[in-house]
Amino acid sequence: MPFRDSDTEEISDEQITEDEPSSSVEDISQKSAQIAIVTAFECSSLQNLSVKAHLIPIAKQLGVRYRSKGKRDLLTPIAKQLFLQGYLESEADPINFKKLKRCELKVIRPIFQDSSIDSNSEGSPTTDHD
Repeated sequence: MPFRDSDTEEISDEQITEDEPSSSVEDISQKSAQIAIVTAFECSSLQNLSVKAHLIPIAKQLGVRYRSKGKRDLLTPIAKQLFLQGYLESEADPINFKKLKRCELKVIRPIFQDSSIDSNSEGSPTTDHD
């Protein structure tokens, strides 16, 4: 193999765009989506949320396709819709959807008031039965 000098290596367009901030919700990263979901559910960790009890009901409410998707696959589309439908907004100026911070996010409309999902310290859902 030939020796490559690190100073002469070309940087691809993909590497450049990964580091640049983005103000478009379409460019939200997986990590930022995770932070947005945890903030919206007001829980401490993604481990406190289950697909069946938490993510699928919210996906239905937001109009996100959820069939045959796991927890990590649902994060990005749900997070995008939380921003687009006005549940979350960022207080950062300018916003960078590739590197969101939990302290910069603000819950505008609680996701729990629109559905039968409720937040509690254990992260388990509760339903109202009359």
